[in-house]
Amino acid sequence: MLRTIICTWNMIRSKRPAALAALLLTLAGCNGPAPSPQPGAAASVSSDQASGQKAAEESAARAEISSAPSSSLADAGQDRQIDIEPGPHTESRIVASEDIKVASEDACALTVQYAGDIEQPVTWRNARCEDLTMRFVDLNELTAIRQGGKLNASMRETIAGLPGRKVLYIESAKASAIFAPNEAGLIVRQDLAD
Repeated sequence: MLRTIICTWNMIRSKRPAALAALLLTLAGCNGPAPSPQPGAAASVSSDQASGQKAAEESAARAEISSAPSSSLADAGQDRQIDIEPGPHTESRIVASEDIKVASEDACALTVQYAGDIEQPVTWRNARCEDLTMRFVDLNELTAIRQGGKLNASMRETIAGLPGRKVLYIESAKASAIFAPNEAGLIVRQDLAD
């Protein structure tokens, strides 16, 4: 089952809606064995009739699932709830920020979401959230704050490919960096030389 969930999660990351339905059904326990035939039912059925009947049952089951209200799917697996964002966001955003301690030093834990992507964690060590400048900026804004010249060609291409052509920029009293998704879609830190 874990393998099914991992495969389904990878399909969700690639934005396949059918994968989300499969994951919800798996977690709700809807992938159990088919019901046993009724006692006294005809024992001899041709293979063509059996495969036709099976296809009709699967089609009916799919129609039942797609027409079922989403709340009934959620109610079926209440004890196994998962938190999936309801839809894509059109703008990149900082969803949440919280002061934490990492190795007994101050740190700021952020939840960041690029437009159309999932929320991901970002941590800035050695500063509290209130001591940081955090915002999404484009190349012109980075140049205006004298950070644009510190970007190599690869970083510029990455920013140009982001939604709205904006990247998360964080600055503290000691350092500055941008946080952009890599090829795998994970947000990574790129320090800007000071």
